[in-house]
Amino acid sequence: MSRGVATALALFFLSTLAFAAGEGGADYGLPFTAAAALNDAGASNPLATASVVELTGEDLVAMGAETAADGLSLAAGCFVVQADRWNDRGEQLLLVRGAGPAGLQVLLDGVPLEHGRYGTFDLSSIPASQIARIRIFSGPAPVGYGAEGGEGVVEIVTRKPGDQLCAGFEARFGDDRRNDFSAGVGDTIRAFQFFASASHQNLSAEPLTQGFRRTSEQEGHARDDSAYTRDNFRVRLGAVVADKFEAHTSLFYDAQDREIPVNAYQPSTQFPDFPMLDRIGGALNVRLGAFGPFNLDGEAYLVHFLEDEHIYSDPRYVHLSNDEHYSDKRFGGAVAPWFDAGPISRVALRFDARTDEGDYWRPNARDEKFLIERESGSLVDDLHPLSWLNVSLGGGYMRLDPSRTDTLTPGPAVDGWHGRGGLAFGPFAGVTIRAAAGRNPRFPTVEEWFDETYGDAHLKPGVIENGEAGVDWQPAAGTKISLVGFWRREIDDIELVPRPTAGQPPVFANQDNEDGRGGTLTVASRPIEGLFLGANGSYESFVDDNTKKTFRAQYQPTWWGSGDIRYRFPFGLGAAAQLLFAGPRQELLATGLQNMAAYTVTNLRIFYTYRDLVEVYAQAQNVFDEAYETKRYFPEPGRVLTGGLRLMY
Repeated sequence: MSRGVATALALFFLSTLAFAAGEGGADYGLPFTAAAALNDAGASNPLATASVVELTGEDLVAMGAETAADGLSLAAGCFVVQADRWNDRGEQLLLVRGAGPAGLQVLLDGVPLEHGRYGTFDLSSIPASQIARIRIFSGPAPVGYGAEGGEGVVEIVTRKPGDQLCAGFEARFGDDRRNDFSAGVGDTIRAFQFFASASHQNLSAEPLTQGFRRTSEQEGHARDDSAYTRDNFRVRLGAVVADKFEAHTSLFYDAQDREIPVNAYQPSTQFPDFPMLDRIGGALNVRLGAFGPFNLDGEAYLVHFLEDEHIYSDPRYVHLSNDEHYSDKRFGGAVAPWFDAGPISRVALRFDARTDEGDYWRPNARDEKFLIERESGSLVDDLHPLSWLNVSLGGGYMRLDPSRTDTLTPGPAVDGWHGRGGLAFGPFAGVTIRAAAGRNPRFPTVEEWFDETYGDAHLKPGVIENGEAGVDWQPAAGTKISLVGFWRREIDDIELVPRPTAGQPPVFANQDNEDGRGGTLTVASRPIEGLFLGANGSYESFVDDNTKKTFRAQYQPTWWGSGDIRYRFPFGLGAAAQLLFAGPRQELLATGLQNMAAYTVTNLRIFYTYRDLVEVYAQAQNVFDEAYETKRYFPEPGRVLTGGLRLMY
């Protein structure tokens, strides 16, 4: 505890989560933007024809979320899983309408941060205290997000300064020596802005994924001999000159140290395991609007990702018996000139380039070094020919060149085109009808290409075809209802398949052809001052395109959703409750596929806010079913109790 208190004091005095003006939780608002309001920005609104779900910083505060994963578990169409093929990594991964996690593009302040080897992103590595907004584009994402958004796009934006000085501090404590501290400060002085934030989390024991031998023996949500510590630091500097010029540069450092007993997922061994993750980088974003209708956006980023796993035989001497190291140096950028033709049309070009230089080293194995280069271009025209009609048409091309690898001999460069068409029209008051269809390539990950055991250097990109049709209705002020039907077809997608030779490990191959079809209903309302009601539910069925038979997808339930209710009295006392439910699904364990039963989780939160400057709260996750994880082999945590204090200025 002494280390946690020292960290909290250091964060406070350094003043490095600031609760920016208008983002401090004073207004708990609508958490789900069922669809972008039609004509909010005329032809310059790229969201008008897209299906987008939005969570704000206020929503994350009201939910009591600790990480981005906590908030996304309540978002319509989203399902967070804590298991994957490498379930010892303990990551929280996202599926959007059954798609992902590989191929699901995650952008943090515009920087692509998916793991260079596995193509996934651990959403628990981003603290909720630093987030201003999360947008999830499901289905055919806007063309401006590039060719790799076929499975969906998650856009996370961290907090930034308001017009006045803003600062904040939060301390959260819980069982199993759970500590969570965050602090920050930001301000705008004339045309210049600055913002700094820091967050620290630690837990003496943590939930581990299903399939562990101890699962049937140990009660509660936390595992003996496991722990984690997370630290996140961000600094943003910017300059804004009216509508003529805007530039922001940001620097970030994320560190995670997790201790996992290997015998939890490999019963034949007894070695502790320490995966340590470090991510450091920076980004520059520039916008020029000084040329009349001609505008120019640009961005550049540099990220270095490091991961170390130390497996040792005797914790008393920390004698390393098996080290694994992964390094990825990523740099890239984009330039996007666009022409604003007023209320009728906006035409935008975008050119992207990115290079990943990686190194994956294991003992008694070949050193997997790789160099992969990406180049892409796209063109989109957002049209607004009538006051009640928006049309978006666009497409582009992407080339991916595995120019070097030290394991399997790389094949030639692969490429693919992407395209999207969408429309939204609202000739009737309060009603908007949307439809969109798109086509995207799904490129192989480094692991799928060049892993010395499972990889196949001759893989080609798969194809993702998807579409949706929806209707959004606003029957009254503060109320939104959205119903969307969707389908997705994956052709030549990549999966692990058995080799022809008996006794050989499986290999990645272009052999997955499937259809996903379903729908999502979302309702959000503020019927009276201080009260919010929200609910969403999704259903999706999967059909094997080869056999034409329905099957149960891995990790993804057939039906899932959540409910959310919050109320705050005028004098500041309030309460919130969330309900998450998921139908049956399958998980991939070391022993093969295992059927997982349906479950429901209830979360409660009680808080008191004084003049939106001080807030005290207590909350409980999984209130009524402490043992469902240990008794039914689910990876989600059991009951978690926390309480905290927030100071805002």
